[in-house]
Amino acid sequence: PIARLTAEYEVVVVPAQSPIRSMSELAARLKSNPGAVSIAGGSAGGTDHILAGLLVRAAGADPAKTNYIAYSGGGEALAAIMGNHVAAGISGYGELIGPIKAGRLRALAISSDRRIPGIDIPTLREGGIDVELANWRSVVAPPGLSTAQRQTLLDAVDRMVRSPQWRATLAKNDWVDFYLPGDAFSAYLRTEEARVTDILKTIGLAR
Repeated sequence: PIARLTAEYEVVVVPAQSPIRSMSELAARLKSNPGAVSIAGGSAGGTDHILAGLLVRAAGADPAKTNYIAYSGGGEALAAIMGNHVAAGISGYGELIGPIKAGRLRALAISSDRRIPGIDIPTLREGGIDVELANWRSVVAPPGLSTAQRQTLLDAVDRMVRSPQWRATLAKNDWVDFYLPGDAFSAYLRTEEARVTDILKTIGLAR
């Protein structure tokens, strides 16, 4: 691990015609009968699926009963949500912002730990779900680097993230700055691996 760079957060949505108006209402339904709440998203075991399991657990239900409908592509999942074939959907903000702004989907919550400037979507915690999850991007290197080689990479990435060009790139692409270098990134990976492995085991996708 060299450095964590950027993050995209997940958004929980429902069809525009859905009677579910808030994350707290969706959480109540998940707690009552998670199997009756179908949730569309990307491939099984991916970030969307992980968040679905975490939502069910945080709502007070058994994550093993998560009714997750996996689609091979974002377009297929989006069509299922907008076509009212599922109760809710989960995907990255970038994939859903268009239909949300067009009024075809209702955004209930975003998986960030705090409100994001310029994005008028409440956090999961505001809806009573104590969960945050980032789909992050990073720089990694092959194993067996010498201390000097690793330091060279750390220094290069650090210079990059402090450059005006990088700040402009973040703004241009609506990327969230999630920079975390070196040993701190390694520690984050250990914690996140344990959390993700636990929920994947619970929903039956890992041993």
